[in-house]
Amino acid sequence: MLYTLTIVCNFICVAFYWFLLRDEQQKIHGGHETMGWGRSLHLELVHSVPGGACLVNVLCTNCILKRDNWKFITYMTVAYGLFCWLYYLVTGTQQYSFLDFSTTEAFKNLFWINLSAVVVYIVFCVLDEKIKPINDATSIYSYG
Repeated sequence: MLYTLTIVCNFICVAFYWFLLRDEQQKIHGGHETMGWGRSLHLELVHSVPGGACLVNVLCTNCILKRDNWKFITYMTVAYGLFCWLYYLVTGTQQYSFLDFSTTEAFKNLFWINLSAVVVYIVFCVLDEKIKPINDATSIYSYG
C-alpha cells in the first residue's frame, strides 16, 4: 500500500509542478531580489529529486502495483479537493490557478485530474507487471 502511495503522490506532484505550475511559481519565487535563484533552485530540486528516487525505487523493488488501489487516487483527490475548497471558503485565497472555486471550473478540473491520474495509474500497473520478474517461472523471486 505504501509503495502505491509513494508512486501515485510522487507522480502527481512531479507532473503537476513541471506541466502546470512551474512557470507560474518561477515568476513568483524566482523574482525575489536576494533569494530568487535559491528559491528557483529549491523548487526545481524539490519537484525532481523525489520523483527520481521513486523511479529508482520502482526499478529496484520487486513489488508490483495492485490495480485495485486505483480507488485511493479518488479518495486522495476528494480529500485534497475538500481541503483546498475549505481553505478557499475560510480565507478567500485561491491556492492554485487551476483550482478557482469561485466558479465551477475547480470541480471540473478535479474530476479530470482524478480521471487522468487513475488512467495513468492503470498504465503504470500494466508496465510494472511487465518489467518485474515476479511473474516469470524461471525467476529466483517467483513465488512457489
